[in-house]
Amino acid sequence: MSGFEQLFAGKLPKLIMFDLDGTLVDSVPDLAVAVDTMLAELGRPAAGLESVRA
Repeated sequence: MSGFEQLFAGKLPKLIMFDLDGTLVDSVPDLAVAVDTMLAELGRPAAGLESVRA
């Protein structure tokens, strides 16, 4: 059983929404953490919240 099948236990959702521009949720802080973590692993300086937001 795939992860998708396990997640929905055989009952597919009626709707899946994508919020790519921040209309529903401000996800920039989470993205900034992910970007800064990746940069740290590469030995690069953090981008910071405002840089990611731009």
